[in-house]
Amino acid sequence: IFPNPGDGRFTLSTTISGNKSIEVLDISGKQLLERNSDKLEIELNINNYPSGLYFVLISTETNRQIFKVIKQ
Repeated sequence: IFPNPGDGRFTLSTTISGNKSIEVLDISGKQLLERNSDKLEIELNINNYPSGLYFVLISTETNRQIFKVIKQ
């Protein structure tokens, strides 16, 4: 995920092929954004949310990964 930290626009670049669910969660675990995609590069925009720490959860049928992003 780059840039990190960033201004609210992030690019998620992955090697996970096939359909995946992407969620953005705030520090309390509240879901702010959810998308499904089969692309290897996905744009995430959290400009409408305050500066702080967020989590990006990527899920497939067999795998889950969590990444931290910081919005400045």
